[in-house]
Amino acid sequence: MAADRVTLELRPERSGHANESIWLQVTVGALDRGASIRVNSADGALLGSVSPYSAQARTAGGSYLISLPHALTRELPIRLTFTLDRGPPHPRRAPTPAELLNAKLVLLPTSK
Repeated sequence: MAADRVTLELRPERSGHANESIWLQVTVGALDRGASIRVNSADGALLGSVSPYSAQARTAGGSYLISLPHALTRELPIRLTFTLDRGPPHPRRAPTPAELLNAKLVLLPTSK
């Protein structure tokens, strides 16, 4: 683990069906006001971020879904990096285990 990020290789718990797509479920703990956890692909592309916006969410955390590009989900495992961004003047850093509680790939039905 680099000091400025957490890198995880993830696989869904089962093979998906034709009518399902792979999403990322991120569970976070309490984050400071204005802080967010950024999710990037292995090549550095920003896939999304988790930023609890209510006072309750900042103190209790929660689970959030991030849609993943289909091209990224063709080859497994998927390598993702997570960084905590607190905004200037703070440098980005790796989230602690209390901030990034869990990350997993989930299969959700696609709409036609």
